[in-house]
Amino acid sequence: QQHQQQQHHHLQQQPQLQAQQQQPQRAQAAFGAFGAGIGAGAAAGAQAGTHTVKVSNLPSSATTNEVRQLFNGFVLAPSNAVVMGMSAFGTPSGEAYVTFANAQQASIAAATRRAVPYHGRVLSVTPYSG
Repeated sequence: QQHQQQQHHHLQQQPQLQAQQQQPQRAQAAFGAFGAGIGAGAAAGAQAGTHTVKVSNLPSSATTNEVRQLFNGFVLAPSNAVVMGMSAFGTPSGEAYVTFANAQQASIAAATRRAVPYHGRVLSVTPYSG
């Protein structure tokens, strides 16, 4: 009976763990709904934001994978490396925040990708400190 109680307790904890794992995603989605907050979410994993760059002038159709490809050859952060900005209306803002593994990678990316041609546009890549 004690084993059954432990098993029942473990089963009760699983939904709580799943909910806790989903909280950062929900928070990120909430930030996205309010536009400017999304940058804070992107920079949260970086130390004082020194690892992050802001990419501006993206077409609304740009995807996370396409933005990631712009920085092919750089070492990105292991998770949430690319966060797409959203307007207050829940539509793409034309911005993305890219977090690198270290400040040196971010600095080199900003310097070498300052004005990138992309789908008939010129993207702006600037250091982002949140």
